[in-house]
Amino acid sequence: MTPKPSPVTPLEDGLMEAINWTVLDKPERRRVYVFPGDVRIEFENVTKIEVRDSGKHRIETADGAKAFVAPGWYAILLDVDEWTC
Repeated sequence: MTPKPSPVTPLEDGLMEAINWTVLDKPERRRVYVFPGDVRIEFENVTKIEVRDSGKHRIETADGAKAFVAPGWYAILLDVDEWTC
């Protein structure tokens, strides 16, 4: 499976940078970011990902939940059939 970049989302009133989403062909069942001290942030059914030059990740799930994940994690654990991105 090859992730497909989506078109850039238009800027809304200049308040936000454009989003360059990678839209996944098949949602990731689970994506877990592991931080120091075994702190974990978990997402289910990830459908879109944006990786910024700063290391921040923007995530969107099938139910429309949205989140930023700051850099500093040790690992990302993926529950997928094939690599997504």
